[in-house]
Amino acid sequence: MKPEIIAAITAGTFVMFGIMMICRIWRKKEIPVWKLAVMAPVLTMCGTFGAYLLYFIENMKWGGISFYGSLFVIPVLFVPFAFLIKVRYGVLLDYCAPAVCIMLAINKINCLRTGCCRGIVLRHIADGSAVRFPSQIVELCTALVIMVVLILLISRKKMRTMIYPLFLIIYGVTRFGWNLLRETKPFIMNLPAGNFWSLVAILIGSVWLVIALNLVKKQQKSDKKVGKN
Repeated sequence: MKPEIIAAITAGTFVMFGIMMICRIWRKKEIPVWKLAVMAPVLTMCGTFGAYLLYFIENMKWGGISFYGSLFVIPVLFVPFAFLIKVRYGVLLDYCAPAVCIMLAINKINCLRTGCCRGIVLRHIADGSAVRFPSQIVELCTALVIMVVLILLISRKKMRTMIYPLFLIIYGVTRFGWNLLRETKPFIMNLPAGNFWSLVAILIGSVWLVIALNLVKKQQKSDKKVGKN
């Protein structure tokens, strides 16, 4: 891993911790600070591993990252982590969602620097150059907007344990649209990888959200019965 990437990831970890601290304030300090301090680097490691793993699955070689890998691997690896630090799994992932948006934004900065994830050509110029859709900048700004939306949602008691599936849906929808304005190549079913994984994210997020809503309703009914007794 290149030094500049390591530096970016390290900086991103500190910023993610800051975002989780903001979420903690909204949530009336339900998670101790030390647990969030442990959670930030674990989130970074899990996300980085997932991004490299999905790139390998897509290309059958190491060397790049596919950000959707982070989104899919984090919920899996955080099952034992939630158990270890004794925090409710759904609540833990509530804090992960807006924090992950920071890593997405940093990833887009790196894409802008290296020239990957280029937008489609909008028009050609007489000197032979071309004006492209600024996909890296647009996706960076989108990540930050999603982060703000999630932070606002996390303050609502009714949204408890539902932030991560909402993140999957919102990011999936926006990424699917912006990916149409990228230079891409077919992956599965003639869909580019970004569009395919966006559909997967939307599907997973939708099913997850329905399950979460049903669990909340059951808990509310159970609480009412206990109150009557």
